[in-house]
Amino acid sequence: MFTRRNIAILGIAAAVATVVGLTYAVASAANPKFAPVQYSAPFVCGWLPPVPPQDDQHLKPGDYATAINIHNHTSVNVNGSWQMGLLYRDGGGVPPAIQFVDISVRNRRVLEIDCVEIWARAGLPPGTFFSGALFIGLDQQLPIAGIYTSQTHVDPALGPDAGAGLSIDVESILPFGVAP
Repeated sequence: MFTRRNIAILGIAAAVATVVGLTYAVASAANPKFAPVQYSAPFVCGWLPPVPPQDDQHLKPGDYATAINIHNHTSVNVNGSWQMGLLYRDGGGVPPAIQFVDISVRNRRVLEIDCVEIWARAGLPPGTFFSGALFIGLDQQLPIAGIYTSQTHVDPALGPDAGAGLSIDVESILPFGVAP
């Protein structure tokens, strides 16, 4: 049964929900980290030289490249932003935060973020090896693909039968909280 008290409580709850919703909408527009749909796309870029066998190296020596493609198959532009998180290991210094970059993915187009842009945003010369993740926030869910290529190089000490290898891998990048 609805009493005046219950109706007043419902009215206050509706007003609070409206204010919270409007605050979230304004915060989403003003601050990309509040985008409703968020992704984390790993990247690896640059030339990784060989190291002595006793040193710990997690990746094989070679050239690495990444392209992150955001596919807008809709009939409207989708807005958002991305920020780079650079990888660091325990005991290492924490890399500086890289500013958010505003993006607009035009309707029926694909926006690509590749190593060239990542190097430029990080202030590093092209070819510098580094890895991390792109944190992407969009105002609606879109398909995102990570295209990863690597090429190993021949070590002359291994002889003429040691060939260079080339690989390409394409991965779907799912938004946070979405089951595969």
